[in-house]
Amino acid sequence: MLAIQGRQRMARMLLILFLALLGCTAMGQRLCEKSGYCSLGHSKPVYTDVAKPGQMKKLLESVAYKKEIIVTAFTQNSNDFLDILLQLHDELTKNGYAHIVALSFKEEDCIHIQRYTPNLACVWDTSPVAYGLDGGPEHLWHLRWKFMGRASRMGYNVMSIDNDIVFFDDPYRHLKAEPMASINLFCAIEGVCTCNGGFMYVQNARPDGPSTWVFKQITDVPLRWMDDDLKFIDTLGRKHNGVCNKYDQSFIDDAVHSTLAGQIIYPKGIGDCWGDPPFQQGGLTKWQAQKNAEKLVQCDKRMHFVHVAIPKEWGPEIALDEEPGLLLGNITQPHAKGYPLELGGRLYAEQRGKYSGAFVAQLKDDCPDCPWWPEEAPEDEAKAAAIQEVFAIPQRWFIATMTSRLRRGYWAPTGGYPPHQVLGHAHYIAPCQSYSGKAAMRKLTNTYNWELATKYRSEAQQTAYHCRKQVSRVLALSPNVNLAQVRSYEELHQVLAGLAQVSMLTGRTMVVPDIPCEMKFIHDMYHKGCYTNATGGMVLGWHFVPKLLTPPSVQPPKYSLTAMYMLNGGCLAIYSGAIFSAEFDHWLAVDAPKGLDTTPTARNTLLLPDPANPVLTNTSAPLNQTMVRLKAEDVTDAADALEEVPLLFLGHPVE
Repeated sequence: MLAIQGRQRMARMLLILFLALLGCTAMGQRLCEKSGYCSLGHSKPVYTDVAKPGQMKKLLESVAYKKEIIVTAFTQNSNDFLDILLQLHDELTKNGYAHIVALSFKEEDCIHIQRYTPNLACVWDTSPVAYGLDGGPEHLWHLRWKFMGRASRMGYNVMSIDNDIVFFDDPYRHLKAEPMASINLFCAIEGVCTCNGGFMYVQNARPDGPSTWVFKQITDVPLRWMDDDLKFIDTLGRKHNGVCNKYDQSFIDDAVHSTLAGQIIYPKGIGDCWGDPPFQQGGLTKWQAQKNAEKLVQCDKRMHFVHVAIPKEWGPEIALDEEPGLLLGNITQPHAKGYPLELGGRLYAEQRGKYSGAFVAQLKDDCPDCPWWPEEAPEDEAKAAAIQEVFAIPQRWFIATMTSRLRRGYWAPTGGYPPHQVLGHAHYIAPCQSYSGKAAMRKLTNTYNWELATKYRSEAQQTAYHCRKQVSRVLALSPNVNLAQVRSYEELHQVLAGLAQVSMLTGRTMVVPDIPCEMKFIHDMYHKGCYTNATGGMVLGWHFVPKLLTPPSVQPPKYSLTAMYMLNGGCLAIYSGAIFSAEFDHWLAVDAPKGLDTTPTARNTLLLPDPANPVLTNTSAPLNQTMVRLKAEDVTDAADALEEVPLLFLGHPVE
């Protein structure tokens, strides 16, 4: 294992090298320069309620650049997530992008954002909503798709992103080059022919075409339910206390699948809103109606894969798993075709009311001269069928989640090459879906601005470390302890439990160690090394993230694994007050005292192996067979003598 002193130097070197590869060094190539979409200095921030007449136009004219705008949603339900938004805005600003707007449902959120980043445009939308769609994340999702529909209908290209996305490369240089330049609507992959709402992009779309209709439909459906106070959906066999489906990706899939089928269908809506059997409508149960609607989609026939090679400067492609490429197909303006009962019939009342009526009026006010979508009358069916555009789910190297790409090694540069990724999305980090996992992604990829986070956190007497606490006295497992000898999860947790106990007894911040790839029980579960064949079917694959230990010039590269399952909740789950390896690297490089002794010696080590003690010098036996049993007073007495040592090592596993 690397010595800690070497690790201290390595932490600094890898950070500098990684930032250089991303184009963010002081020498200054910004990502935006690859495509020319450098809006910094051109876009001007706006703060307004876009529900008011004329304000959407004002926003777009001020913030958009070359008809491009980026939108992300935010609400002040947690200061943790403001940290994530600030990190995203900081990253985009450094890379020359200023055409971004934060969207909320209340002005207070924008006032809060302005305190920390006055250069970020922020708008809110006070359009009335009800029945459980007001005030929560579902409200934000609803407003986000409404924003996309309004802006794209007005002739703008709109990129909607979650704020837990990292920009490794310039997305526009790919979106504006073939084959992606000819595609009108994109969404990130969620499953087979289904969308993840963390990234959606619409470009060059017709105001009356299927791409803009998708966002109109996503917004319109819940408003139609509100129009009649839920009376219609209450006839579908289930009593509703609010709108029957608030999950945005279900709305997205139904709308996109309608454009693929050329007919308005609601497979997800039927599943969410119909009552369970024995309830029937038109002689069909919900499952039968769902199946009939899904048959119309036929993704395997309507869409096809196109291989898109990675940029040449990324080096050779890493073939760690199947990457079929860009999935694309033609979409058509869908028509109701009478809402046949065998496909589920109507999902909302025929007549509009105040909620959806106000939305229609808003769309027409935004763009009075824009053509409207074909209506639902039979004579409009041929007109709708003639309106076609292109939809695609991008290749994974363009947009992908942490669990599908980072844990397979694509984001760890080797051989001097940058990460094989354009946009990286934290999304769902099993099992830590909270802020802790999302911030960890940036820290693990050296895209976290510690200085910014420290300044922001200081107002609440917190730090940017995972546990918000000051880190001054640290306890780490000695690098001389060979974790590769661990044979199972149980043995690993025995070692960590002992380290945690010593941490609590000594009042020190524990460093949760990375796991060596050579650990046998990990190696046995992977067929091509310690991380390269991880799949969602392997529990291990979801829980470990590879971390490069060697400089890119060293071949073959050496990795360790950061255990993501330890990052759940506050303060690394049960390990109260702990930090993980990327945070330890930061502490060594920035916060540790200058001239710190980082080599384990008798002056800074508890239980330093004694050559005369066979238990402490047995380097081949399983660690659980060589663990030393200590009493609490033995630990505290020994630690008292080393109280002033900033970095204390545990020289041997204990219990």
